[in-house]
Amino acid sequence: MFAATEDDCSFVDPETGTREEIRYLDVGDDGGQIYLVHHHALGKARGGVVLCGSINADREGCLRTLVDIARELAVNGFDVVRFDYRGIGESTGDFDDYCFSDWLQDIEACVGVLREKLPGLPVGLWGIRAGALLASEVFRKAGDGALFCAPMDGQPFLQGILRRSLVNDMLGRPNSKRTSRDAIIAALENGELVNVDGYAWSKRLWQDAAAHRFVIPADDSRPWQVVDFTDFPRTNLGANHESHRKTSSVGRFWEATPTRVAKDSSLRDITLTWLVSMSDFCNSIAVTLL
Repeated sequence: MFAATEDDCSFVDPETGTREEIRYLDVGDDGGQIYLVHHHALGKARGGVVLCGSINADREGCLRTLVDIARELAVNGFDVVRFDYRGIGESTGDFDDYCFSDWLQDIEACVGVLREKLPGLPVGLWGIRAGALLASEVFRKAGDGALFCAPMDGQPFLQGILRRSLVNDMLGRPNSKRTSRDAIIAALENGELVNVDGYAWSKRLWQDAAAHRFVIPADDSRPWQVVDFTDFPRTNLGANHESHRKTSSVGRFWEATPTRVAKDSSLRDITLTWLVSMSDFCNSIAVTLL
């Protein structure tokens, strides 16, 4: 349980003493706001991390793990921001008004929050699934390090979400008429809104997804890592990238009830090791500049 402070939008975990601040952040020119939770570091901050979650049902499946990781990192001296993209979760707006290109702005705004709070300290990007894809794009111009968990390109990611949704729907209604994935994609291309996991997919979302691809920063000296999962297919990233790969013992937690606790898995250790390397790298750069 959490105890409220004098500010009713700020809470303190009695077990760790870390403070969580909840607020809304204005993003873009459409008057939209993202729901943001700022986990303040315990003691003197060593740096910051923006946790980039996924979309659709992945968002709910990943939530427990993201909360656990945020609290664990705060205890270890890192300010952490986790958030909902516009049109998703607790943020404002309708899902069908947004796409991947819009959500990049949401991540950039969160990076700005930590840059303002932590001047001179490293700020990293941690992304899962669609969040890993978006984080890779933001990382090209912002961030001192990045950790990408189970990344995929935009349209293959949406196709996977669609496939899983159709299977679940078929199992839930075994005698109903089946809808094919091709038929749904055709409807999207024709400009129809399609309900997938309770989210209204639009033609703009589908077409915009094709422009977003996960790019490995092969020649980037900043600390980055790709995390596979024990039951997740390995993507061929080439021999040069094997040193940047780690495997977590956590399974596909985003596809099940979010009951897994991140601190009981190798994902916690991988994340903390990456953050230490990011801090060390930034400190070495600072010393060189002096």
